Amino acid sequence: MRSCSIQKFLTGLCAVLMALCLVAPSSAVAAAPGGINTEAALRKLIENAKDGDVLLVDNITFASVSDPVTVDKSITFRSYKEQDPAVWNGASFVLDGSAGKISVAFENITFCSDGDAAAIMDAFWDSSSRLPSAMTMQGNVDAQLSSCVFRNYVSDEGANIRAVYDDTGAQLSLSAKNCSFLGNAVCLRGGAVLLVGSEGLSNIRFTAQDCAFTGNMSSNRPDALGGGAIYAENAALELTRCSFVSNEASHQYLPAEPEETGAEAADPEAGPEDETAAQSPESFSDYTDTTGGGAICAVRSSLLMNGCDVCLNSASLGGAFALTNSRLDFLNGIVARNHAESSVLQEGLEEGIQKGWAGGRAEGLEEGWAGGLEEGIQKGSDNRNIEIATRMLKLGYPVEQISLCTDLTEDEILALKP
Repeated sequence: MRSCSIQKFLTGLCAVLMALCLVAPSSAVAAAPGGINTEAALRKLIENAKDGDVLLVDNITFASVSDPVTVDKSITFRSYKEQDPAVWNGASFVLDGSAGKISVAFENITFCSDGDAAAIMDAFWDSSSRLPSAMTMQGNVDAQLSSCVFRNYVSDEGANIRAVYDDTGAQLSLSAKNCSFLGNAVCLRGGAVLLVGSEGLSNIRFTAQDCAFTGNMSSNRPDALGGGAIYAENAALELTRCSFVSNEASHQYLPAEPEETGAEAADPEAGPEDETAAQSPESFSDYTDTTGGGAICAVRSSLLMNGCDVCLNSASLGGAFALTNSRLDFLNGIVARNHAESSVLQEGLEEGIQKGWAGGRAEGLEEGWAGGLEEGIQKGSDNRNIEIATRMLKLGYPVEQISLCTDLTEDEILALKP
């Protein structure tokens, strides 16, 4: 009797397991030997992939950023190498959720572009040409980045990530963990990341943990808006333990002298009918630079920053942040040695953040920018620099960079080590 009961139990269990196997979604891992290593093979596998598939990839050189790869299904791209990243040179992707929500993940992939980003941006200074981003999000898209690097991309806006709402009322979500955004450049706004949502709707969200934004820049063209690392409009950002170092929102184009290029000197008598003269970079010298937010420029957005370090960023307005009708909650972080042409604004913002005025106390910031803050900044500056240096040591920053941020000598910094 007992053996019969056990047999019936096992038979029933097998039937249940088979049923679960039939209904459970499969997640195929498609890979060439050693990982997908050509653009043609990658495009073909994306075309034939099913939702939930994982594509193991190797290093790939893409033909042109002007011919983006479209992804309209839920796929994970993962480096086939367990420790080392797959390096994609000149990659450009469009994540298209127009026909329905998709979830796309990139894991341990380095997106890079050849050349000096600032020099390439200068070449497109007065051009209306559209330069594609490394990744464009449209429609209903949930994108996840893990251990990815974006380096030396150039675009008109959002060199690495461009997420802009469309007329469908789409929901765009972007998350990044352990990612680096290095040396990217744009002509208009958002050196690394551009987020533009629909006013009055919470349809764009960006969360980042343990990410580094370093050396990104936006130009100071007359039509530029700023945001050396990030430009956000009608968006919600939650940034945890992220660093923003040496980003720039007012990159100055310096045209070569006519003698150096072999070009003829400009005619000082040229009138406005001379379109070439009107559009040339040399003619931009008579406008007022209002680009802002060396690290982040935000309009009608909310920012929660916890444990973030914001140092050595620069802009015409707001060396660290430029906020318009936005809320910033800044907790447990460092804001130091950022530079703005409007120094009173910058000093007021930094001091306000250090005292916890940011976020819900935005009114206090606005009223305090013009008065009394210089004295507050000077008080206890030595102790503040020591506190910043100690924290940066714990986070693993190089001694040379800590010295730039704090004005402490290298010997003074080394003496702080436990």
